[in-house]
Parts: sequence; structure tokens; C-alpha cells
Amino acid sequence: MSAYKTSKYLAESAGSVLGQRLRPAVSIELIIGVDHDPQCLDVAREIARRDPRVTLLWMKKNVGTYRTMNTCLTYARGAYISVLDSDDVSLPGRFMTAMRAFAEDPDLKMVGSWFYDVDEALRIRKLMKMTNVMTHSSWTVKKSVYDELGGYKELRCGADYDFLVRVRKNNHKVLCMQEPCVKHRGRPGSLSGGNPATRRNSPERNRANAETKREADAAEGEATRLTLRPAPHRVEVRAAP
Repeated sequence: MSAYKTSKYLAESAGSVLGQRLRPAVSIELIIGVDHDPQCLDVAREIARRDPRVTLLWMKKNVGTYRTMNTCLTYARGAYISVLDSDDVSLPGRFMTAMRAFAEDPDLKMVGSWFYDVDEALRIRKLMKMTNVMTHSSWTVKKSVYDELGGYKELRCGADYDFLVRVRKNNHKVLCMQEPCVKHRGRPGSLSGGNPATRRNSPERNRANAETKREADAAEGEATRLTLRPAPHRVEVRAAP
């Protein structure tokens, strides 16, 4: 989970992950990458203090969603990666449904789903039955696929769509579950909220991608892992490798 300017929603989004139920032998690890947003960091610290399953990363410079996501991937220890944008909400049973699909088909590499388009108060506006372009927050992907394809391209926007295209070009089997597993907030100004700069092949998007790539290159190694122990214990800060 990459967090930037979503402090208002972050606790709710994280809670929808940590509240998922799985088989006893399967554990959840939530990695929150805060993309140089102090307000998100304050919220994420409290989440991490309360739950030892949370790993918190702090990007010392704003490097964009996908560079932050790639950093999170380097810390992931599980065999499966479930994505959730930090203003979206996973519905109960999402992870169990995805894990059941993988168990039933060993050749499956990636699972997504339909989703609810909701307003800021999570009121449902529409059920989105998209199958070819699955919303990013619905993905569960085998970690080996991220490793094989080198994660996301470090663009300002659209790198999730690019990754999905590469998954399919490499003939990896993808399933879109025909049931909603996520509530997706389409907010103005977000990467998927209708901003003209996020439209594919727009001049604004191309300029933004080029600028983000330059900034990300300049920020190599600028991540810190924050290890938070429950209060009243001290907070230990370690530099990321």
C-alpha cells in the first residue's frame, strides 16, 4: 500500500486489510509505504503501533506511487501480493476468495475482481463489471510474477495498466472474479479520479511520467524503515538497504 495525501482514509483502508480472515496457516503482512507525506505518516505510525503485522516505510522524498510500491515489494516476504490503494476498502472475504481461486488452479498467476465505485463516504454509485482492465486495488498477484517482470515501471500514472499488459504478454493466466471484492473511491485529483493528466497518452501524463522518473532516479536509496514497537516501548528507526 502506497500512501500519499490519503490520511483521511488510511486507517479505514488498512483496517479493511488487517480485518481479513484467512486459514490459520496463512498470515497477513501489511506494508505501508508513505510517500513523503507527514500527515499520512502520523496515521500510519498509529496503525503500526497497534498491530505487529504492519511494516512501515518512509520515503524521504516524494517519488510517486509506483516507486513507493516497488520499494514495498522489496520488503514483502509472502508468496502472494494483494494490492490496495490507501483510499480504497477491501470487502470482507476478499483475500479468502482470491486464495481459493489460486488453490483451485495452480496455473493461475493473478486474480482481480469487479468493484464498487463509491463516493468519499463509501456510498455505492455503481457496480463496475470490468474484466479486461481490473482495478489495481482488486489485484492479488504471485510474488514470483512481480520478480520476473521487475515490478512496476516508475511512471507518474498508468504503471498498473502497463504491468497488467506485460503480465498478459508473458502468457500468465489471469482471472477476473465476477463479484465485487473492493470499494474504490474515484476522487478528483487521484490517479484514477478523472484528472485529464492521467488519461493514457495525454501530453500532461507524458510530461508527468518523465518528471517523476527524473525525481525517482535522484532519490535512489531514499527510504527508511520505521520499526515501531507498541507503546511505551521506544521507536527504532533503521535505514533501508
